[in-house]
Amino acid sequence: MAHTESDEVLAAAFLQHNAAKIAKHFGLRNRPKVYWTEDRRGHAVVGRNVVTLPSWAKYELEAFQTYYVAHEMSHFVQWQKSGKASHDREFKAIEDEALSLFDLEIVRRPRSHYPVMLSSTDGVLVWKENKWVGS
Repeated sequence: MAHTESDEVLAAAFLQHNAAKIAKHFGLRNRPKVYWTEDRRGHAVVGRNVVTLPSWAKYELEAFQTYYVAHEMSHFVQWQKSGKASHDREFKAIEDEALSLFDLEIVRRPRSHYPVMLSSTDGVLVWKENKWVGS
């Protein structure tokens, strides 16, 4: 969780490293650059080779920040594989594989691509959304 300027620099380096790990694993031709943005949501800007993450995510746990990078990088992977960037079954499979590189598993909201929980691959809860209540 980044709180000072030096924390933000370390977080950005950590996230850039995670993006590079995903790019290497999937054989991406380019390594996207990761930036914080004031936008409400993150984006995979394939044409500019950029991943943006919303600044509010600086205050989330590292597991969630890693998820966010994996989510946006999954759009790059899907684009390279099939020329599309959606949140379909193919995307979710790519995202699951990307998260596994960091020993993370996702539980998504029903009929959605958004996470409710993240756990380690050995079942330890590492992040839980506190805004969503569902059955």
